[in-house]
Amino acid sequence: MKKSLSLIELIVSTAIISFIFIVIFSVFYISNLTWNMEKELIRLQQTVRISLEGMIRELRQGRASSLTISDSGKTIDFSMPSIANPIRYTLINNQIIRQDSNNSRVILNNVNSLNFCCEQGNLCDTNCSDTSMLCIQLVASKQLYARQLSFSLKEKVRLRNE
Repeated sequence: MKKSLSLIELIVSTAIISFIFIVIFSVFYISNLTWNMEKELIRLQQTVRISLEGMIRELRQGRASSLTISDSGKTIDFSMPSIANPIRYTLINNQIIRQDSNNSRVILNNVNSLNFCCEQGNLCDTNCSDTSMLCIQLVASKQLYARQLSFSLKEKVRLRNE
């Protein structure tokens, strides 16, 4: 007598194999989605840190006496001893713009909020005449796969030139 698979056995085994493939594919898809989201978050963090580092390098050379914070902390104007004309950093349309007398350029995109203030003890103020410590807070975010990736950063800068 020949042994062969019945139709029911064939359908059950096909269903089991299909279920296993669906589970494997789902795990792979979710892992790939998580990988891409984390990769984009790291890219956002790196971009924010690099841009902020360039801004801090210039601000450290600034004079507290020439520093002006306006627009509810979204704009800062300052001058450096090596450059005659003032420099401005401002938040416009989710972009941080660096402006000087010669040009204007975007240094960072996807910025939700930017706040400059002068730290005096535990208080943050827009008047920088009595302190040489500047605080920069920003929040950047990016939309990916219908999810909002967000990164916030707070840096303190000691102004060196007086």
